[in-house]
Amino acid sequence: MKKYIVMLVIFILILSGCSKKEELDFENYYDLNTYKIFEPYQQSVSGNYINYMISNNYDVDNIQSRLMDLSSKYFKTSNYYYQAGQYLDINSIKELLNDINPDYKVNIDGIEMIPKYITYIHEQNYLDKNGDLAGISIGLALNKYQSYKNNYGATLYKEISEEELVKYAKEKIKDVLSYLRNIDNLKDKRILIGLYINASPNSTLPGSYKYFGITSDNNISFKAVDFSYHYLDSNNLTEKNVDVYNGFKAFQGQINLDNIYISGYGLFEDNNLVNASITITSDYLNRDKLIYLESIISKALGNNFQMKSIITVYIKVNNQIVGMVKKDNNNQIFNYIL
Repeated sequence: MKKYIVMLVIFILILSGCSKKEELDFENYYDLNTYKIFEPYQQSVSGNYINYMISNNYDVDNIQSRLMDLSSKYFKTSNYYYQAGQYLDINSIKELLNDINPDYKVNIDGIEMIPKYITYIHEQNYLDKNGDLAGISIGLALNKYQSYKNNYGATLYKEISEEELVKYAKEKIKDVLSYLRNIDNLKDKRILIGLYINASPNSTLPGSYKYFGITSDNNISFKAVDFSYHYLDSNNLTEKNVDVYNGFKAFQGQINLDNIYISGYGLFEDNNLVNASITITSDYLNRDKLIYLESIISKALGNNFQMKSIITVYIKVNNQIVGMVKKDNNNQIFNYIL
């Protein structure tokens, strides 16, 4: 017996988790393909263990959800089932992280430290329709921002180049594959590996995968991928996709109610908008005004975002979601009032 990951459950989870200031729901952000889960459900044997601190909290969920997106290119959602990692337990991850990180000091911009280049390992399993393992996916989080303590005990960071970091990680992949191939059920299974660059500690957006590859033996070739998050009103977005930037500016201008604030961010792949989340906040909206606001939003979405992408607009009053308007890939618009 199998069951679908129901998008309604995801929506409920979003609602229950949005009491924090501008909480961003990156985990369920891509929203294009949904895996089925093979039952009985089994938790990850590692409990998603994090040995070295990831300084940006948004990265942990994003590493997991974007790895699922990469996996769907090879383990199609129509043919395979998702299962949480069953092969790398806490001790295995500790051992592997220790093996693939330096145990010696290096000098980074005048500071001597033992760097943690690879901070997190995430495992996902993909099963065929009989429940047999078809392959696994491994996400490796690479850390550009090496932390150290100054003379006053404050935590500071030194940044290393992405090129240097990726080169180091690729050199260690043979050790990762060798470790995995020594596990009985993984000797000849397909293994997908993604290299994820963590965001800076103070960023309010997560990092992204930059390279991935898949192999059935101990040799792997990596392909570059271009996932990135951007605020929709950021000047940097004009270099990536000026149509989305202009569309958002026009959208803001058409939501012409007093005492509201509009913000938005988007996930881009190869400069194309895949998914966007827009938040409209207000101190007070009665039901009539909320209905009117949703009608304006629906029209503005249709006018300004006619590309193949999913856009969700959350309406918040006193930091609580009271309504939602969603445009799907086919430009159909759905309204919800809570």
